[in-house]
Amino acid sequence: DATSIADASARRFDRRIALAPSREETDRPDLSALYAKIGEAVASLGLQCVRLADAESDPRVRVLAFGDVALPPNIAAERVLRVDALAVLQADRVRKRSLWDALQRLPQGGA
Repeated sequence: DATSIADASARRFDRRIALAPSREETDRPDLSALYAKIGEAVASLGLQCVRLADAESDPRVRVLAFGDVALPPNIAAERVLRVDALAVLQADRVRKRSLWDALQRLPQGGA
């Protein structure tokens, strides 16, 4: 049932999440500011932002991938929440809200 799936997911992942935007987008000041706000929102949910390198070396770390950013091959698809590119989120309030909703649904289970 759904509770069992959520419990299993919470045990598989911890409270860490790596944000993976494209370098081109984070070099833009307006998108860099949005990226910082997303990091703050993640922290407000009780999750810890970590480096992508941490996700590469630890299968308990989830990854929030923006747009079609390429990820290292050792990051399994079930750990990845793929969302719109930062430029799309910046321009579309509905998609930004959808991202917030998706972040709130992430399991909050312990380590």
